[in-house]
Amino acid sequence: MKRLFFLIFTAVIFSSCSKSTMFIMPEYEDLDLPQQTLAIVPFDIPPVITNDDDITDDFGEGDVDEIYRDLIEKGFKSALNKYSSIVNFKFVKYDKQIETEYVQLGKDEDRIKFKLPKHPEIIEFESFEADFILFIKDWVVSRVSSRGVPFIIPVGQGVTTGGGSSSDDLTTKVRYAIWDNKNHKVVSYGKIVSEIGVLFAMTEQTWYDSFDDVVRQIMTDTPFEKEYYYGR
Repeated sequence: MKRLFFLIFTAVIFSSCSKSTMFIMPEYEDLDLPQQTLAIVPFDIPPVITNDDDITDDFGEGDVDEIYRDLIEKGFKSALNKYSSIVNFKFVKYDKQIETEYVQLGKDEDRIKFKLPKHPEIIEFESFEADFILFIKDWVVSRVSSRGVPFIIPVGQGVTTGGGSSSDDLTTKVRYAIWDNKNHKVVSYGKIVSEIGVLFAMTEQTWYDSFDDVVRQIMTDTPFEKEYYYGR
């Protein structure tokens, strides 16, 4: 029942989100901030996985939610090293409970309501000092199938039309905000839609490619973005 609620809820909130939209606050647009630390706090809503079978097929039996949380941590570590200048990051817990309030970011179809710190104070974590904080409101992963273009097959003196091939995408949708923990401001926020093509069957690499794409988009045009050279 709990998972059913999440599936219905997230289907509604993401129904109109077909492409990524990321926004950088004006005062952070032209900054270069290397050597920073980043805390990733517990998600506002736990990740929703609609394709449990793919997890067990690729990683074995077990608690799907736990397996996927571990994958996110491993995937983020690799991707942040590739696409950001952040020197250290951790998935953390609050040292003490903080007061939050809903803040509306953006306008019209781009608006997102986030729970952000209510008071202008540095948020502390267990054994970790964070310059910036990544808040994730929603995270939904699914496998989406789409029909391909019909194809023509020669038969004798004529032709017949095939039904067309189909392809799958591993689709990940995320709403996020990056918070400046020292200056108590939003750095950037947005809605990420990542689609990783699946040609024949999903593999472990498909999952890591999806994390790569999510992190790359989150870091794009931020003060922490680092150009990644493929093949190095």
